[in-house]
Amino acid sequence: MKIDNAMQLALLGLNRSLAGVRDTAGQIAGTGQLQAESPAGLAGALVELKTYELQGQASAQVVKTVDEMIGSLFDDKA
Repeated sequence: MKIDNAMQLALLGLNRSLAGVRDTAGQIAGTGQLQAESPAGLAGALVELKTYELQGQASAQVVKTVDEMIGSLFDDKA
């Protein structure tokens, strides 16, 4: 996998996790609607929020790793 492809995928993952957090937070903010649908609605939304958090952390780790790889390449060239 090319470094630029890895960075693009990591940034895409970050964007998706942020969008998911935004949507899920909106659902949690309207908890009255979630509880009316199902008692497990709020719990499910919280689990979904945690999933998006973990996705964001994983994507951030990929960005960090790619950054370190680029730094190593520059060090090797110097």
